[in-house]
Amino acid sequence: MRNRSNSIMKVAVLLIAAALVFAVVACGAGKKDDSTPKNNNDIAGTWEQVMADGIETITLYEDGIYVSDIKLNGGSSMHKQRSFVCKDGKLTVHYPDYGTDSSYDVQVKNNQLILKNGSSTVVYNKK
Repeated sequence: MRNRSNSIMKVAVLLIAAALVFAVVACGAGKKDDSTPKNNNDIAGTWEQVMADGIETITLYEDGIYVSDIKLNGGSSMHKQRSFVCKDGKLTVHYPDYGTDSSYDVQVKNNQLILKNGSSTVVYNKK
């Protein structure tokens, strides 16, 4: 009788362990990727990129205004205002001075704004 109780107890422990593993896996499977911004609000803020020849600071406003300030190591600087739209992980920036748009895959992870366009990747840090 004692062996049978031990066997039943072992089976019960295994079933509980299996149920816990299933619960953990099921909870993780339903998570969405929070790093993919859905709209302008998800990337709004001030971001900074340190370049070899200076620093670029961009401010993205919820209303689609994109302000870029570049300060080069030699002392010169540039200020540009553009417009942008962020939708479902895609960022499109309109460059009126060039009469063109550029599109990027965009992610926000660990206080970084990551823009990818083909083989090129630019990373901005939250300021």
